[in-house]
Amino acid sequence: MFEELSSASEQLRVALERYLHVCSSIQDICFQGTMPRHIPREYGTRVDHELSLAESYDMKMQQAKVAIKATRNHAFSISPINYLPPEILTRIFQMARDIDPSSVDHLAVVCSRWRLVTLGSCSLWSHIDYRPDPVKWFYPELLARARLHIFRSGGAPLDVCLAVESEIYNNKCRDEPVQSLCKLVGPRMSSLSLELDGLSWMLTTDRDGGNSVLSTLFSTCTPGILTKLVTKDEERFGFLATKDDHNFETSTLNLDLTAAHLNTIFASITVLHLTGLFPPWSSHAYRGLVDLRLCAGCIPDDDEIAEAELVEILKASPGLRMIHFELGIIEWTRRDDQFSVPRVFLPELEVLQVSSGTGLSFSRVENFLRLLKPGQKPLHLSIRHHSSAADTKPHTTETRAFFTRSNITKLHVTRFPQMFELLSWLPYLKVMVLSDFICWEQQPSDWYPNHHQSTTRLDTCYLLNCLLPLDDVLALARCYKPRSFVLFGGGFHRDRPDMKLQTRVVKKELSSICSDVKIAKTRPNMEEHRDLFYDH
Repeated sequence: MFEELSSASEQLRVALERYLHVCSSIQDICFQGTMPRHIPREYGTRVDHELSLAESYDMKMQQAKVAIKATRNHAFSISPINYLPPEILTRIFQMARDIDPSSVDHLAVVCSRWRLVTLGSCSLWSHIDYRPDPVKWFYPELLARARLHIFRSGGAPLDVCLAVESEIYNNKCRDEPVQSLCKLVGPRMSSLSLELDGLSWMLTTDRDGGNSVLSTLFSTCTPGILTKLVTKDEERFGFLATKDDHNFETSTLNLDLTAAHLNTIFASITVLHLTGLFPPWSSHAYRGLVDLRLCAGCIPDDDEIAEAELVEILKASPGLRMIHFELGIIEWTRRDDQFSVPRVFLPELEVLQVSSGTGLSFSRVENFLRLLKPGQKPLHLSIRHHSSAADTKPHTTETRAFFTRSNITKLHVTRFPQMFELLSWLPYLKVMVLSDFICWEQQPSDWYPNHHQSTTRLDTCYLLNCLLPLDDVLALARCYKPRSFVLFGGGFHRDRPDMKLQTRVVKKELSSICSDVKIAKTRPNMEEHRDLFYDH
């Protein structure tokens, strides 16, 4: 067959060259004016006919190109990606879908094999993404696309994302059309992400009724199916309120449901990522979790939780493996009453990120760490502190105590130079990431151990966007002897902070202590490299 293809291709090439030569010769004669004045009419008809034939030849060439391309796509040795088996190709498509949910629609029209693979995988279509366009008034194409995904997903559990903003909503698009979509996805919804930035019409204190869209969504859920809930509202702090809730002093998103019904739906949740909008602290959503993230919005003044309520939440999930906490704690036990501190044992804890919030006191971090007693598993700890002028020398008593009762192997610290006073309490530390440090207030002698060398030996030390004296960095390297040093952004100086040293100078001096010094051109992505820390 391929010999016949080669022969036909050669004959076509020769015929095309001859055909082009004849057509070009006729064109030259015409342009040179050597054509007879009185050309027979049938010659003109012949040219018109030849033009039609040329167009038909072009159509056949296009058909031949399609056939050749299809052959190439199916010839595994020619197209490397199609050498992969369908299950690997499906996994690649899932990764692309996770980055951009709309990519699956494009993948289905690339070629016939990709279409077969995408349509043959129900899980590829299980992400239902509803994101209205703010420049459009109504969104039938979005709803049609969502329904198509539901149909193609077969019976697979659905991951649902509703992302809306207040200025792009109106009565027609928030009621019946979206409710009809909710009725379709609710029974199979295994995860829900609500992106509600500035959604003022939903956050209301009107007790006569609830939000129709979310009430419909939760009322149609199948108990035991929902395992993950994500909320994102950076502009406020409020709660999901049922018909049984009457004591909230903050904003509420009202649901026309009973607390018992909502608890039944939320009882199966194991992953909670909450920013700005929270189920009531007594909700069953906070029981049996493995991943809990309670995050503050842009205005963190009101985002508070009583210590007793937080302790009950932690006790209800002894299997927690990941915690991200940014809220303020009120009504907490006095520091001088150490015997009554309600410390919670979390034997499975592996990743902990705690933040003080922008311009707020480090006591937020202290008040939370004092409540935790991790197990013996290696712990990845991230402390984000954005110090205020009134908090230049914060108390670190609880942080030091937490270090002594934890097996911390990886540490990520942002803008907290006092951390160097505590490094001696981290004997198991292997990876240290320092972000946005500017001119340590302490002299190196204030924090590194005697004899200029610690018993702690780091595998890797990262300095990200730090502006520091080089001599202090060299002292750090001598003290902890990291096997690898990674630098990104920032700068280093000796006499004046505004006179940064050249990168080659910094690398040369560090290389005299550490054999592996890297100057990164892009910031290490802590979420992509899960062996470090997640970066929310």
